[in-house]
Amino acid sequence: MVSATSAKTMDVAMSELEQLRGSHHCIGTGRAIADLIFKLVHGQAVSNGGTISAEETLSLKAQFFLSLPSGIDFFEKINRQCMHASRGAADDPLSRQNILPTLLTVCTKSSAEHAFRLQIEKSKAIWLKSFFQGLSEVVRRNLNEESWQNLIAAYVHTAELKKANMQVLDVLARHDVKAILADGLAPLYKVFESDKIAKSISAQINNVIAREYNVTGPSIVKITDEELITFLTMAQKEMPIRSPEPSLGNHSALA
Repeated sequence: MVSATSAKTMDVAMSELEQLRGSHHCIGTGRAIADLIFKLVHGQAVSNGGTISAEETLSLKAQFFLSLPSGIDFFEKINRQCMHASRGAADDPLSRQNILPTLLTVCTKSSAEHAFRLQIEKSKAIWLKSFFQGLSEVVRRNLNEESWQNLIAAYVHTAELKKANMQVLDVLARHDVKAILADGLAPLYKVFESDKIAKSISAQINNVIAREYNVTGPSIVKITDEELITFLTMAQKEMPIRSPEPSLGNHSALA
């Protein structure tokens, strides 16, 4: 429903927003959305010869709400614009770039703090950000595109309902989100069966950590296979979801 033309209209509205704190950001966003809605209504009326029924209006409303996930790029741009104007430096924890690290952190932080005590003692708690970024990249490769789009849609629909009061736990409370995370994590539990898989996963995570800390070769900031196994053992118990065998629709990049 959010067409390329509509996206272009949204981009134009974005460019008109000044980098100044104030309600104009919300006003500009409201105008861009209103323009899109009335364009849909007008198009339906034109196709009907100039009229539109109450039923058709409700149908358009439902279609618009269903199409909201396809506008995620627009919503993220608005957030960045507002953060820049307010001099905010914090990342959006549920952007497409951060949603998996955020969800995994909330689910398994205690397990990570126990399994990687040495790394945290050396580099402080900020080290966990690099670890969960690495872990999320492994999980993402285990999800097919449909599952990934469903995760983003789940976040958008949760935001629709909870609005400004939404919390990460509201997203995690959804059964579809739990199932997607379970599918993404399931291949990792093969570390209990194969040293080769354990080495592969730890190497993928260490690549991210090494990039963040600009290290090569052995380093205290990197994780060991044994620490990874300890983490996953505890994570199975800590996570509020069960981890079934990966679904046939997903693939693993761990082999």
